[in-house]
Amino acid sequence: MSNVIERWINNNNTGEGGSSTVQCGIGVESTPQKGRYLVALRPLRQGELIARAVPYILAVNQKRLRSVCDYCFRYNLRDFEAEYSISCDQCDQVFYCSTECKEKAIESYHRAECESFKAVVDDFQDEGRRWNNKKRDQLLCLGKILIRCIIRKDLEMCDVDAETIDRRKQFTREKGEGEGYHYTYSDLMELCTNLDSLPRPKLEMLETVSKIVHSTMKETCKDIIKRHKITSKKVFELACREESNAFGLYLPYRNGRGIVTEDDEGGLFAFGFYPLISLCNHSCSPNIYKMLEGTTYVYRALHDIPQGTELCHSYIDLYKNTNQRRTELRNNYGFTCSCDRCEDENTLEDPFSETHVCSRYMCGGLYIDVKGVRRCHRCGEEREE
Repeated sequence: MSNVIERWINNNNTGEGGSSTVQCGIGVESTPQKGRYLVALRPLRQGELIARAVPYILAVNQKRLRSVCDYCFRYNLRDFEAEYSISCDQCDQVFYCSTECKEKAIESYHRAECESFKAVVDDFQDEGRRWNNKKRDQLLCLGKILIRCIIRKDLEMCDVDAETIDRRKQFTREKGEGEGYHYTYSDLMELCTNLDSLPRPKLEMLETVSKIVHSTMKETCKDIIKRHKITSKKVFELACREESNAFGLYLPYRNGRGIVTEDDEGGLFAFGFYPLISLCNHSCSPNIYKMLEGTTYVYRALHDIPQGTELCHSYIDLYKNTNQRRTELRNNYGFTCSCDRCEDENTLEDPFSETHVCSRYMCGGLYIDVKGVRRCHRCGEEREE
């Protein structure tokens, strides 16, 4: 069993008799073809809570740098474009909603990363001239995530004294029991790199970013790089894990039609590593769905799930046709989907779409039961039977 799952199960054991895995309802299986994946260890009811997944690490999207607090990840619900004026005095690469958040961030983690953040921005300006602004912002955000992961690795492995424990709790924003499982760097290393399946142009970009980050941290964090023997190759492997396993966090973004969507990058406010749910594979006819609560992803059963069934969610919006879905998955995730929905050669009927996919234009949400009424989990559209 995966260490991630084992510790998550122990953390969520109610202690009311029986096996903790059965109470929790999920476990891990593995095959040579599929690798590790999540399964239901008992029948799961429609709407039942599957997991509350908290992030290992988060970084604000460059486009939202000034409008999202880098510590609590709060943003202005009434005006997504509203900017915070409180920033780091040294690097100007992180902004905060309050002086309290700024002080907590500096004390717990930002002091260690500040110089690297400032330097990596300058290095990206020099090395990233061949990228357009959008691509450069995306890769710069990746660079910051890599820096944060490496610094957190050092924090986890340094001498555990009272001050370190307090800093670690702030850095991970640990919550009370039952609020989710908090990961370690070793959990991150369990995730796949997909080196054999990612497109070559993407691998080349990741390699360039990794070299920039490694070169930067050799100057700004010499002791950390030396202490953990971190090479450019190790940073590259970490970058591939990020590319294959990171999740985007989206604002409740409204397009011109007033529909809440996640397909516009304008709503992407942060990226994060969620090791537990990274073990969950994709399907274009998923049986679980996710909703964002703060920075916690909450997963529930889309419909009744029999014991022994693999638990799958969707990496993409599901209103698209088979060719569109497969192209997006191949370009972004490096695989050709072979789920039942994609393999069905009957293009005139799509039972999953007709039953579960929101009918509003480009919404991409899924219908769920809310107090006996079928509503889209994204836009709130009520389904007419």
